[in-house]
Amino acid sequence: TTSEQEKIEKPVLQNFRIVMAIPISLHAKRAEFLNKYGAVDFFDAYIQVVDLAENELKIICPVIDAYGIFPIVNKITRTPSLTVRIITEIEKSRDLEYVSNIVEPSRLIIIDAHETAETRSGIRRKMRGVHMKMIIADDKVALIGSFNFSKYHYLVNFDLGFLIYDSTVVNTLSQVFEEIWAHVSNP
Repeated sequence: TTSEQEKIEKPVLQNFRIVMAIPISLHAKRAEFLNKYGAVDFFDAYIQVVDLAENELKIICPVIDAYGIFPIVNKITRTPSLTVRIITEIEKSRDLEYVSNIVEPSRLIIIDAHETAETRSGIRRKMRGVHMKMIIADDKVALIGSFNFSKYHYLVNFDLGFLIYDSTVVNTLSQVFEEIWAHVSNP
């Protein structure tokens, strides 16, 4: 029936929003996709989370480029109380190295989660890394999903995630971040 179809197309969302990244090749259908599911554009959601942070941003993502870093640096500049902790794979997030040289080290703390080891046959294999993509502002709102925080991925990939406002869920995600932070910083 029509009412059942409307429920599917426009779900009632209270403590979360669906977040989508639509490839640039589908620009003409972007609004249709977002409107059909009551979704928020990924970059808009990302900026919203960064802007809501006053004390701490917790970020875990294997790939973060200048596109994903610029809003963070801008927020650090405008918010003297803000600290940002990032778990990433530095090999894939080289732009962070530049930023870490210009931002006060106590305000931007980056941990490299990537580790390789050489096998008996001399081949280097990835032994540890991150695939999780999450950003949390002040333990009040979280953005999780399949997207990397990079221009390339934003422009070419279909990605899906959630902007979460539920305090219980955000608190749990924050605890997960803290556990990974402790593990990666003290291997």
